[in-house]
Amino acid sequence: MKKVIITILIVSFLLTFNSSAVANDPVELTFVTGWSGHIYEVFEGFIEDFHEKQDDVRIDLIYGGAEMHAGQKVQAMIASGDTPDMHEIGAQYLATFADADVIVPMEEHFENDPDSSMDDFYDSQIHAWTYDDTFYTMPMYASVPVWAINVDMFEEKGIDTENLPETWDELLPVLETVQEDAGYGLIFTRTLWYYRVFLKQDGGNMLNMDGGRAGLATEAIFDQNIEGLRFWSSLQAEHEVASYLPRGQQTAVFFGEQAASALMSTSASEEYLIESDFEVKFAPIPYSPDYGEQRLPMGSISIANFRTTPEREAASWEFLSWLHEPEQRARWVMEVGNQSPSRVAAEMLEEEGFFEEYPHQQMFADQLEYTVVDPLHPRFSDIYNIFVDSVEPAFLGELDIETSIASGKEEADRVLQNYLEEIGVEEDVEDIEDWEKYIEELEDAENNE
Repeated sequence: MKKVIITILIVSFLLTFNSSAVANDPVELTFVTGWSGHIYEVFEGFIEDFHEKQDDVRIDLIYGGAEMHAGQKVQAMIASGDTPDMHEIGAQYLATFADADVIVPMEEHFENDPDSSMDDFYDSQIHAWTYDDTFYTMPMYASVPVWAINVDMFEEKGIDTENLPETWDELLPVLETVQEDAGYGLIFTRTLWYYRVFLKQDGGNMLNMDGGRAGLATEAIFDQNIEGLRFWSSLQAEHEVASYLPRGQQTAVFFGEQAASALMSTSASEEYLIESDFEVKFAPIPYSPDYGEQRLPMGSISIANFRTTPEREAASWEFLSWLHEPEQRARWVMEVGNQSPSRVAAEMLEEEGFFEEYPHQQMFADQLEYTVVDPLHPRFSDIYNIFVDSVEPAFLGELDIETSIASGKEEADRVLQNYLEEIGVEEDVEDIEDWEKYIEELEDAENNE
């Protein structure tokens, strides 16, 4: 009898121990990223610090390919049932993911956590990541495109780097001068980021209805206001003072002093300062003298928390809420160079004298005044790719900008029209005043069939 009691006690202890061990296993999460290079390393360091802070959550950081390739990978993972927990997204994916109901709205997390507040964000950041009146994703950073110059190359040619060109007509002769001793006067990567700059500099937009934010877009309008696209494409095709490089080549060319200047994102500013063996200075991108003022896309990136299980969603919020703390926000600015979406973090940096010590960061922040948020549409990722493909022939000198962009406009219009047919829009779209109410009525009618 005594042996039986001892055996029962031992078994009970082992069961309790094993149950406790299982209960204490950390929640394993997957974060798919399109970041690479310096930004990837910084974010990896954030995750490592988060792991050191607590034992309940572990995050596996997976590189999914650059930019749109990572987004496509996430879509494929969701379709296969292997949904990741988090992924940083651009605005082109917001409506797509939101309409598919695969994102946990960030406002729900904030509402359930009294220790975190949405009030920390600038209004522009709330606006950028709100769709159908719902705040969906966690703003990670804001960035703007700027102009980086090799100070040595410019000064060797007698160019005053304290008074750099402000407009297009001032830029061209400077590039012609500095190119005499450089492979290129100017370089930039062939991506939507810069094509959007050139479109917006002439007051253009990709879609009507204020880019789809004033109602459902029905027409692509990137074939209008194309003087910016015409000017910047002419720098290679006509004037031969610029080169538009495939992704991955720009930094090597600039750091190797084969180009006197480059268009780049503030998100890469620290990498440019660290990796260059020469003095680098940042300046606003020259703008249209006819349009009369700067106009830029805002490169806001946010983190989406995908629907999985309550346990994994809660664990994701534990990481995201930590990342939202002002200390982490300020650290990201210092290590990467982006602008913080949090006013509290910006105030902390100012109090610590950060902007006084690094005046280029103040210039970056000032450029946010000229930014315009991205379009929103459930098919915007398709429009994104069509626009890039339609303007590239002009930048490569293969076609003039009007011819180059015309076929893209037709294809984008078909995508928009097909979407209207998918959701059952039959009325003349110009007569629909309240799109939100109209879509709700369509959904109610479909549910009642």
